[in-house]
Amino acid sequence: MSNSTGWNTIESDAGVFTELIEKFGVSDIECQELLSIDANSFDDIQPLFGLIFLFKYRKNDEENMKNEKPKLGRYVTEADLESWGFTKDERRLFFSSQTIQNACATQAILSVLLNNVNTIGEKNLGEELFSFYQFTEQFPPDLIGEAVSNSFNIRMAHNSFSRPVPFLDEEEEERRRKEAEKKLGDDDENDGLFHFVAYVPIGGRLFEFDGLKQGAIYHGAFDVSKSRNLPYEKQKETTSNRNTEPNIESDNNGLLSLSQLIESTLQARISLSPSSELRFNVLALTRDKRNILKETGASEYEINQEKAKRELWTKENSLRRENFLGLIFKLVKDVSAGIDNQNEWQQSVLEKGRAKSLERYNKNRRYF
Repeated sequence: MSNSTGWNTIESDAGVFTELIEKFGVSDIECQELLSIDANSFDDIQPLFGLIFLFKYRKNDEENMKNEKPKLGRYVTEADLESWGFTKDERRLFFSSQTIQNACATQAILSVLLNNVNTIGEKNLGEELFSFYQFTEQFPPDLIGEAVSNSFNIRMAHNSFSRPVPFLDEEEEERRRKEAEKKLGDDDENDGLFHFVAYVPIGGRLFEFDGLKQGAIYHGAFDVSKSRNLPYEKQKETTSNRNTEPNIESDNNGLLSLSQLIESTLQARISLSPSSELRFNVLALTRDKRNILKETGASEYEINQEKAKRELWTKENSLRRENFLGLIFKLVKDVSAGIDNQNEWQQSVLEKGRAKSLERYNKNRRYF
C-alpha cells in the first residue's frame, strides 16, 4: 500500500530498522545485519535481544498457515509455561496477529522489544511503547494486531521511510494488489512477496513470533551456562537452573547454547525453501554499540567509526525518502533547453548519446 492510511513496504536494512526503533521512542537499541548464520556470528552479538528473519513468502507458507501444527517447532500452551517454571512476567508472551498488509516488519520489531521489557527496561523502551504494552496486556492476539494497525504513531513511524507518491491512482493500486495475490500461486513468478518473523530467547528457551501464525512457536531449550550473549545477567540468573528438557539438536553433553540452537533452527527453516532460493536476511537486535564502546573504554578511533556508520545510515535513509522527481525534471529541462521540436531532440541528444555509448563499448570490449 502506498496511500496515507495504509502500511507501506519497508526495506530489510540495519539502518532503517535502527532509526525505526528510535522513532518508536526506544533508546540504547540498534540492529546489526548478519551475513552468516553460524553460531560464532551470533556469539559476537552481545547482548542478543532477538533476531528478525526475512524470507520469501511462498504458496506452501500460505498453506502451512492453515495447518493446526507448524512444520517446525510447536505452539506454546499455558501448561508449557507453567511446567517450565516461568515467572508471571515471562508467561506473558507478547504475540500480535498480523491483521493488515505490509505491517510484518514493525510487528517483528515489536515482538523482540515487547518480549524483552524487563531486560531492556521501561526507561529505554520509552513511554509510548511501554504504555502500549500495558494497554494490550489483556488483549488476545487478534485484538493486539488491530491495536498495532490502528496506532497512528506506530504507523507513521513505519511509513516514514517511504518515498512520497505525488500521483495516487487507486485503480492502479487495486490492480497491483490483485496481481500480487495472483502471483502468490506461482512461486517462480513471485519476486516481491517477502515476510518478517522474529526469534526471541525467553526464560532459557527460543520462541518464534510470526503474525501470520496462530501463536508463539517453541523451538527448544538452550543451555544458559554456554550462552554468553544473553541480554544482561538478570536473565541468566532467572533461568540457570530450569532447563532440563533436551532439544532434538542437542549433543551428548546436553543442551545447545543459544547461538547453536538459533543456527540449527534457521538452517531448518531455510531448508524448507527450494535449494535455489538465496533471498534471506537476518537482523539482530542488540544494544547501541556506541554506548557499549564508551562503557568499555574503547579507543577514540572505534567510537568515531561507529559515529561514521550512523551518519551514513542517516544519509541513506534520507535518500530512501526522496523520489527524485524534482531532480529528474530539472535534468531533462536543462538537457532539452533550446530544443524546439522532436527531430532536433532526436539529432542533438538521442543520436549523439547512442554514438557515444557505442564508441565507449567498442573501446572497452578488447579488455573482455
